[in-house]
Amino acid sequence: MTDFQKMATSGLSLDARVDANKKSQKINFGDWAHNFLSPRLNDDVLEVGCGTGSQTITISRAIGKGGSMTFLDISAESVSKVEAEVMGVTRAKGVVGDMDSLSALIGNSDQNYDLAFSAYAIYYAKFPKEVLQTMTQRLKPNGKLCILGPESPHGFVELARKFHAIPDGVDLSLNFRTSVLESFLKENFGVVQTSIIKNPQYFTNPEDVMNFYRNTTYFVSKSEIEISRYVELEFKKRDIYVLDKYSYASCATERLY
Repeated sequence: MTDFQKMATSGLSLDARVDANKKSQKINFGDWAHNFLSPRLNDDVLEVGCGTGSQTITISRAIGKGGSMTFLDISAESVSKVEAEVMGVTRAKGVVGDMDSLSALIGNSDQNYDLAFSAYAIYYAKFPKEVLQTMTQRLKPNGKLCILGPESPHGFVELARKFHAIPDGVDLSLNFRTSVLESFLKENFGVVQTSIIKNPQYFTNPEDVMNFYRNTTYFVSKSEIEISRYVELEFKKRDIYVLDKYSYASCATERLY
């Protein structure tokens, strides 16, 4: 597993990024995403790449005990953590495994879903179109497929790029919607809706910037001192350091096949 993959799947790093985003952003991404996903009472939901449960926990409360959630992640630690949070809130099934094996992992049961979604995860798959196809095939007739992720431009990535190379996976994630997702949804669904949110990160001191950087998937330890010096100089010019950040949510209904 590469350093990029380790940081992408680490529960501790993911929690640190989520907490740092909440601290630095004025719009609560979790609330915005939940409103767009719009889970309903008693829905059956599939989540691919649950991480530490940023969306899983709130959705489980929305669908209640009459609904169900099947959530998958490659990290057994993350799945266990989410299970502990949602068991008893809804009918929950945690699955540990690689999303590229999604079809085998969720099996050929009669369980289909009102909502199948993935937030900040699906671009980590080796074969994302196949994962998307499996999610689509397991939708109920009126089911909805939703994908959420990062969008260019990304201020923090561009800051880091000034000092070192960025892993290919990062740029793949930033271009995933336009290079892969858009065409897939148009080919497989009658109705596609996409919302893009501009949600800059506002930092009030250098240490918060560096703490966030240390938990990114593109952190390079040998560049840390140089970036820290640059950030400190930026704060000498201003009280608040602002980095652009965009996210998207694309939802599709009226499956064609």
